[in-house]
Amino acid sequence: MLIGVFDRILSNPYLIGIHSLAFLGIITFSLFPAKLKKQPPYFLAIIVLLTISFYEFFGPYTLVDRDFNESMHHLISNVPYQGWNLWAYNIFRYQISLIFINSWISLFICNQQFKKILISLLLIFIGVSLFLELTKIQEITGFQPIIYFMGYVLSITACCLFFVDLVSSERYLDINPLRFIPFWFINCYLFQNVLLMLAEMAGEYLSFNNLTLYFFFKYISMIQYFFMLTLIVSIFLKRSLFIEKKAKAA
Repeated sequence: MLIGVFDRILSNPYLIGIHSLAFLGIITFSLFPAKLKKQPPYFLAIIVLLTISFYEFFGPYTLVDRDFNESMHHLISNVPYQGWNLWAYNIFRYQISLIFINSWISLFICNQQFKKILISLLLIFIGVSLFLELTKIQEITGFQPIIYFMGYVLSITACCLFFVDLVSSERYLDINPLRFIPFWFINCYLFQNVLLMLAEMAGEYLSFNNLTLYFFFKYISMIQYFFMLTLIVSIFLKRSLFIEKKAKAA
């Protein structure tokens, strides 16, 4: 069973890159001093990395182990089984990883009012998503356009709150944002979510009328995700949130 999963992973350069970064991240994080591991910016960063690596392994696994996929489908849904594994990505990519990433972004927002707004939006997202799924308005085993859209809006809002805070908070006055690694992560995350939201809105049209642009959106998103994880691993390698280790710590 696992051989089939690894065959799928090894035939996909994107998955090879994601799991290689996760492996490197685990090794470097494990070498951290115990005190540093407990600091939220580093602890949540490894959680984000492991969550993404997990669902990029779990997704192929559910395609290979069809019995498991079908049993999980019947456990969480009353919709007839069609062989899809969307439920795995709906849960881990579009909800859990999104919650962890936006929680990580909130750590870099100094303005307490902005931080409260983001946390409130996160709680609303969790509550509304659960309501939509439990009431079957958005079937957990199928496409969930409402939840996807809410996730994009939440993520874009989180990034915008960070950038407003960056130019208005005294804490960032003595920091060069170009050397602040989370700045580049959030930049990339903002661009990715804007791109994905546009692709989602025009997905049906593009898939039938402009496949080239459809795959362009898809591949750009994958490159951005890879770059974002590379930035997280670079934080672990340097044991700092800054490109220059001598810079003032956030």
